[in-house]
Amino acid sequence: MADKKFSNWSETSGPGIFLAKSRKSVILLIQGEKEKQHYSGIPEAIAIAVTIALHRWKHQTLVSITGGTVCYVLLVLLVFA
Repeated sequence: MADKKFSNWSETSGPGIFLAKSRKSVILLIQGEKEKQHYSGIPEAIAIAVTIALHRWKHQTLVSITGGTVCYVLLVLLVFA
C-alpha cells in the first residue's frame, strides 16, 4: 500500500519538481552567460525541446531528465564550445 501512495505522489509531483529545478538552473546559467556577453540560449532551448519530446514519447520523468541533461552537456561541450 505504501508503494501505491508513493507512486501517486511521484506521478503528480515529479513534473512540478522537475520544472522548478530546471527553471532555477536555466536562470543561473543565463546569469553566468550574460557576464560573458555572448549568450544565445540556443543550447538550453534545444535541450528543453528534447526533454519535452522524450517525456511525451516515454512518459518517464527519469528518462526525460537524463536525456535532456545529456543533450545539453553534449551541445555545450561539443557544438557551442
